[in-house]
Amino acid sequence: MVPYSLIPTHSTVHCSRCEPCSERKKHWFVQDPLTCRCTCTLTQLQCRSRQLELNERVCRCDKPRR
Repeated sequence: MVPYSLIPTHSTVHCSRCEPCSERKKHWFVQDPLTCRCTCTLTQLQCRSRQLELNERVCRCDKPRR
């Protein structure tokens, strides 16, 4: 059992605040609270199942380039 004095309280825990993902990135992006990075929720497999390629920059399934 952890001694009560060692249990972190809100005042001792560092709460980091991230700026939210931009308006353009809100729909298909999710934000990692530890790194504050916005990452795409679509996967390469989801796009390939529709014969498309994942464009991670805009988080969209696009037609493959030739």
